[in-house]
Amino acid sequence: MSVSDAKSVLIVFAKAPVEGRVKTRLTAGGALNSAQACALYEACVREVWRRQAQRYSTHHSAYHSTHHSAYHQPVLYVSDPHPFWRAALGLTNAELRYQEGADLGERMYSALCAELSYEVGTSEGKPQEKPQEKPQEKPQVALLIGTDTPHLNPQALDEARDALLSAQAEGRPCVSFGPAEDGGYVWVGLNALALVSARALFTDVPWSTSQALSVSLERAEEVGLAVHLGPEHFDLDEPSDLARFFRERPSLPPHERPQRGGGFDAYELAPPSNLQLRARYRAALQRLYSLTRFGERMDLSTPRALNHALGDPLSAYKSLIVGGTNGKGSTCAHLSSLAEQAGVRAGRFSSPHLVSLRERVSVEGAPLSCELVTRGVEAVFEAAERAHVTMSFFEAAWALAAWAFRELKVTWAIWEVGLGGRLDATNVCEPVVSALTSVGLDHTHVLGDTLELITQEKIAITRSHRPAFTGATGEGLRALMSVAQERVPQLKEAPPLPPSLHVALSAGVHERNAALALAVARAAGWSLSEAQVLNALSRFEWPGRLEYLRGVWLDCAHNPHAARSLSRWITSQRLQHSHEGYTLKVRCVFGASQDKDVGGVLALLAPHLDELVWVSPVYARCLSAEELSERYQGTLHTLNPSLTQRVIPPVREALEGALDGALEGSLDHPNEHTLTLVTGSCFLVGEARALLLGLPFPEEGLLTTAR
Repeated sequence: MSVSDAKSVLIVFAKAPVEGRVKTRLTAGGALNSAQACALYEACVREVWRRQAQRYSTHHSAYHSTHHSAYHQPVLYVSDPHPFWRAALGLTNAELRYQEGADLGERMYSALCAELSYEVGTSEGKPQEKPQEKPQEKPQVALLIGTDTPHLNPQALDEARDALLSAQAEGRPCVSFGPAEDGGYVWVGLNALALVSARALFTDVPWSTSQALSVSLERAEEVGLAVHLGPEHFDLDEPSDLARFFRERPSLPPHERPQRGGGFDAYELAPPSNLQLRARYRAALQRLYSLTRFGERMDLSTPRALNHALGDPLSAYKSLIVGGTNGKGSTCAHLSSLAEQAGVRAGRFSSPHLVSLRERVSVEGAPLSCELVTRGVEAVFEAAERAHVTMSFFEAAWALAAWAFRELKVTWAIWEVGLGGRLDATNVCEPVVSALTSVGLDHTHVLGDTLELITQEKIAITRSHRPAFTGATGEGLRALMSVAQERVPQLKEAPPLPPSLHVALSAGVHERNAALALAVARAAGWSLSEAQVLNALSRFEWPGRLEYLRGVWLDCAHNPHAARSLSRWITSQRLQHSHEGYTLKVRCVFGASQDKDVGGVLALLAPHLDELVWVSPVYARCLSAEELSERYQGTLHTLNPSLTQRVIPPVREALEGALDGALEGSLDHPNEHTLTLVTGSCFLVGEARALLLGLPFPEEGLLTTAR
C-alpha cells in the first residue's frame, strides 16, 4: 500500500461538559464563573467535532473536491455517559467510545491502541472493542487531539499524519506532538510501529504542567522513537487565550474559521470587566430602553430623518432585506454565514435580542462591542435632536445598526424586518435583493386579520425591477403570489437546495430558509462554490432556534406556524431514537406572552410531549405559570391524557430540575433518552439561555418591554 492510500484515524478526546469539572483555569481568579466555563467547553467540543467530522467524513463529496480524505470518520472518546454527546453532536453508538478510569495517560494510550490494533489496551479504563476491519482498511496512523483547540490549523494535522506515514513506510516507529505554548501538547500521534514502545510516553507524566511535553520527548528518545514536532499552538485555558482566539479568528481563511455563537456567547456577551465602560454601557441601555414609552410606531418619516441626520450611512454599503412571519432570523443567519464563506464583510440587524442588546447588531458573526454601543447611542440621540424627532426603541436600535455598519466598514447590510414591512424602519433602505420567508397570521392587531392584508404589508419590502424571492408555502404562498401578480411580478420561489447539500443540514436548519438565503446570495452576486455553500450550511447556528445548549433545546416557537415546525422536529427525533433502539421522553418548559395565540401553540405541541412545566418568565408581557396552568390544563389533558403537568414559576428552578432528571434518567435507564425543550416565548428562551450561559439576566439588571 502506498503512503497516499494508507488510512489514518483521528481521535477526539473529551470529557463531559459538567459544571465544576471543566476549564478550571478559566474560572481561577473569578474571570469566568463555572457555568460560563462549562458553556465554553461545550462550544469547543462541538466546534472541534464539527470541523474534523466535516473535513474527514466520506459523505461530503463537495468538500473532498479540494481536500484529501485518507481518514476514517473521527471517533470520540469520552469519560462520562452524559446525554450531551448524542444530542449535541448527533452521535450514534458506533462513533462514541466511553472510557472509565482516572489516569489520563492510560486512557490516551488505550484509545490509540484501540484504533491502531485489533487488541485493545489492558487498563481498567479500556474502551469498547471495535468491530473487526478488513486488513487493507486497518489504520496505520492515529492522531489524538483535545477539545480546547477549536482553531487548530488542519494543515498542521495533515503534515503530522504524512510524517508518521512516511516513517511507517520506511520501517521507523515514530510519534508526533503538537507543542502547546504552556509546555504541554495539543495533539499526540503514533504510527503502528511505535505502538508497543510508546507506552512509556503516557506513564507518570506530569499532566497540566509546563513539563508534560519535555518529559514525553525525553522518553521518546530513551525508547528510540523518531519524533515529528508540529508548530507551536495555544489552547483555550485562560481568559487571555479567549481574547486572542477571537482577535486572531478573522485572519484565518473562511473555511478554517471556528464558528462563533453557541457557548462562545458566554464569553462574548459577558459584561465588560472595565467598571467605567460597564457604567457607560448601562447608561446607554437605560437611554435606549426609556424609548419603549413611545410604543411601536409604524411610520418611516423618523427613520428617514435619522438616516439623513447621521450623514446617510445607508449609502455606505449595499443592503438585503428579509421579511416574513417566521424564519426571518434563520434566513438572515444563513446569509451571514454565506457572506463569510464568500469573503464578504457583512453586518446583520435582527430582533428581538435574547440575552444582550448587542446581539441585535453583528458584523461577521461578532456582536457589537459595549464601547461601540455607547458611542453609537450617543450619535443616534444627537442625530434625533438635530432632526427634531422623537424615536421609538426599535427606530433607535435600527439607527444604531445603520451607524455601526458604516463605522465598521461593512460592504453589505442584512436587515431583518421587525414588524410587517411596509412601515418598518428597516424598509428605509434600498435593497438590492428582497426576501419573504413565509406569510401567516401574527401581529394581527397591527397588520390585519387576513392573509391578504398581512401580505400587502410584507410584500412592500420588495423593489420594482429588483430580484425578490420567497420561501413561503401553502396558503401563504398563494396569497403572496396573488398580490405579486400586479405589484411584484419578478417575485419567485427560491429553488430548492441541490441534493448534494442536504447532508450538510444540521438540527435547527429549515431547508426552505437555507434555500431562500442561497437564492438571495446568488442574486446579490456573491461568488460561492458548492464546497463553500456546504461549509456555510454545516456551520449554521442561530441562537434560540432549535439550539442545543448544556443539555437543553431552545426554540422560540411563539406562534402556531413555528409550533407546527417544532412538532414535526420532535416527531423526527422520536423516529430517529426508535430506529436506534431508544425510547425518547420529551419534557417541555413553557412560558408565553399575553399577546400570542397560546392556545394554538399548545394544541400543536401537547400531543408530542410527555411532561410540561409551566414557568413565569421575567418579562412584563408574559403570563404567569399559574395563569397558564389555570387556562390550559384541562384542554391539554383532553388532547393528551398521559401528559404530566407541573407548575414551577422560577425559570432557573424549572431548568435545574429538568436537567437533573435528564442526567439521572440517562444513567438509570440507558435505553431511554430525555429531550428537554424550552419554548413558547422568545423572552423565556432569552432568560433560559442567559442562565445556561452563566450570564446575568436581565442584562445590567434592566427590565424592559423592548422587543
